[in-house]
Amino acid sequence: MPLIPDLAENFVASPLGHMDTIKCAPWNVEGRALLLGDAAHAIVPFFGQGANCGFEDLTILEDCIDEHVSRGGSLYIDHRTKQDQSDESRRRLKEGSSNWHQIFDELTRRRKVNCDAIADMAVENFIEMRDRVADPQFLLMKAVEKILEKEFPGQYRSRYSLVTFSNAPYKLALDVGVVCEEILNRLCKSVTKPEEVDLKLAEKLIQEKLAPLLQDFEPLAIH
Repeated sequence: MPLIPDLAENFVASPLGHMDTIKCAPWNVEGRALLLGDAAHAIVPFFGQGANCGFEDLTILEDCIDEHVSRGGSLYIDHRTKQDQSDESRRRLKEGSSNWHQIFDELTRRRKVNCDAIADMAVENFIEMRDRVADPQFLLMKAVEKILEKEFPGQYRSRYSLVTFSNAPYKLALDVGVVCEEILNRLCKSVTKPEEVDLKLAEKLIQEKLAPLLQDFEPLAIH
C-alpha cells in the first residue's frame, strides 16, 4: 500500500497486547493498604464495565465507612512518632488500624463475589460475540427475549439490562442470565419465528424461575 510502506513487516514486528482477568484476595493489608479497581479485579472489556466496576468499589467503600461510623466506630489513627506517643495514643493507633481493617474486610466481602461475576460475564460476552451472533437459534432467542421484556416489563429482566441499566449487583445479573437462558431455551424449542412464542408458558416460567431471584431487588434505573 503506497501510504503504508512495509505494512506486512510492521504488522508482524509489532508487539501483541494482552487482555487479562485478575481475581485475587485479600484486597487489603490489614487496615494499612487497600486495592481497588483494576488493581484488585481487572477484567476484559467485552461488557464495558471496567471503569464502572471501579466506581462501584468507591460507593460500597463509602457505605462501609458510613455504617462503621453509625455503629460508633472510629476512623481516627494517631500518626505521631513512637517517641511522642503516650499509652493513650498507642491505644488509639491500634484501635484505628483495627477499625480500617474491619472496613476493608467488609468491602472485600461485599465486592469480591460481584467483581468475580462481572469478570466471568465479560469473558462469556466475548465468546458470545465470537461464536454465536451468526447462529440462527441464538438470534431467535434474542428476538424472543425482546418480546418478553416488552410483554412482562419489570418481571423479565435480561442479564444485559441488569448490568447496563440498573444498579443490580453483578452476581445477581450473572444468576439471572443463567435462568433467562433456561427460559429462552424452553420457549424456543418448538418455534421458528419470535411471534410464535407461547406467552402463557413464558409467564409461568418467569414466575417460577425468575421472580424468586428478583423479589428482593429494588431497581434504580440509570437515566
